[in-house]
Amino acid sequence: MAATAVTLLPAEALGVRPHPAGYEATKRTRADCYATVTLRKGRPPPATPRGGRFAGPANGARACPSTYSVETGSWTRLLTAVRRSDGMTDRYAKDRVMELNEFFRSVEDTMRARFREAGLVKHAGDRGGNREHILREFLRDHLPSRYGVTKGEIMTRAGSHTHSADVIIYDAVHTPVLYSEETAVLPIEGVYGIIEVKSTLSKGEFRDAAGKIDAFKRLSPRDLSVVTTRQYTTVHRPSRPFGIVLGYQLGDNSLASLAQNCSELNDQIHDVNYFTNLLVVLGNGLVRFEKVDLAKGEKHLLLDTDDFVTLVLTRDKRVAQGQAPDEIILRVVTEEVGDRTFGRFFVYLLLMLERLKLGVPDLGRYVDPSLPMLIHRES
Repeated sequence: MAATAVTLLPAEALGVRPHPAGYEATKRTRADCYATVTLRKGRPPPATPRGGRFAGPANGARACPSTYSVETGSWTRLLTAVRRSDGMTDRYAKDRVMELNEFFRSVEDTMRARFREAGLVKHAGDRGGNREHILREFLRDHLPSRYGVTKGEIMTRAGSHTHSADVIIYDAVHTPVLYSEETAVLPIEGVYGIIEVKSTLSKGEFRDAAGKIDAFKRLSPRDLSVVTTRQYTTVHRPSRPFGIVLGYQLGDNSLASLAQNCSELNDQIHDVNYFTNLLVVLGNGLVRFEKVDLAKGEKHLLLDTDDFVTLVLTRDKRVAQGQAPDEIILRVVTEEVGDRTFGRFFVYLLLMLERLKLGVPDLGRYVDPSLPMLIHRES
């Protein structure tokens, strides 16, 4: 059989703990066969494994180099993958997931407890403001520093203002905050999206929040911006922003009825640009969109507004050209995940933020539209 190289990924790269049991690495050979080698603590590897087995370095897997070549009898630094022969990697991976889920459960429990404590405040506006603050506080502390979190209004170049959004997530690196008291004012080009917070997410409250998201998205600009680097100059059209509704509890409704309300409302909105991207109810679950490819038998998260638009435009284009539409459907799904809701929401939020690319606010054009266009320079 042709000589083979057996690869070992160090334990710290996998996030597993050192363990006296062995590691098993499998590598496809040039003869299209498999050779399995188990690495154990205590002795250096021999030049030729007997029966495919040899001993690892004295310090165990944490100190193991990455690759042992049977052909040369030497270790090299090539990395591929490793799995534990005793199944410990899988178990420790589950432990890590459980620990993170437990963290988010604790966060969710704390937020819901603080929500109930805020009920001591008699004034409805102040009570709601305190509950919005709970979410803003967590996001400020836990989102990457390039994302700013505030409450306030969003302003366009034409001078239009949105309602006062409960949570605004914006580009903290390039976006000037025009007014920064209790209610901030920001230029719309630097805003990733908004979150409307509801104490009780009834059908009426959902429709109110969705209407605010619709109005905000209608103001979002699609103007091209100019970006220059050391190698090239190009134009860029900014991503469309997102809108999320988060409720601390349900009213006399259910998550399934909210999903139905979402579908009914979307039927009345003829432009998918203005859909609400995600509904969240702590302690219950989420309502989101999903893309299903019937031809491939696949389904995918559909979180981004741009993905919504591309999906619909592609379908409309095929129909206009007399072609059969793709076997792709858009549907509303519910995730009834109970006290794992907030962790799922936070992950989805990070996914949305990572995919968005904004323009840079051009305040010169706010002050005087005749001024030259801002050219953003990237390193």
